[in-house]
Order: sequence, then structure tokens, then C-alpha cells
Amino acid sequence: MKQKGFSIDRTYLFDLEPETAIGRLSGRTDKIDGFDGLSGDFFYSVRKNYLELSERFKDRITVVDGTASPEAVAEKVASDVEALAAGKGRP
Repeated sequence: MKQKGFSIDRTYLFDLEPETAIGRLSGRTDKIDGFDGLSGDFFYSVRKNYLELSERFKDRITVVDGTASPEAVAEKVASDVEALAAGKGRP
């Protein structure tokens, strides 16, 4: 996407099942409401659409396993950013 001389080189999609995401929220707060309180079907639909976009724009959207350890997630993103900065594209 290009807008007034600006383009996005990379978007990171941290992918995980909606139940896992809600479970993580449950451990951080006593109350799930608003957007987070919507139905599981809604979140599955949103996830499906984002994954479809990642297939369509493989050169720009990087899917990262959101169930991996925080260290593994950070390493994946850092490695990709370093490759982009070096002009190498994907590692």
C-alpha cells in the first residue's frame, strides 16, 4: 500500500487460536468486556480473513506463531527486521 510517498514494508500477524488469546486475557483481568467479549465465531472470522490477506500479500505480511515463547517470537521478528534493514528481504 502506498500513500503520499509512504509504503509499508512489513506487517506482522501474530497468529493464535481465539481461545488461547481469550485465555491469556483471562489471566490478566477479572473482567472481559467490550471487543474482547464478542463471540468466538467473530474472532475465528477475523483470524480467517487476516490469514487470507497474509496469503495474498506474502511479500509484505509475515505470520508469526503467537503460541511460541516470547523469546522465539522476538527472534523471528528481529531476524526479519535485520534482513529488511540489510536490504535482503526475507531471511
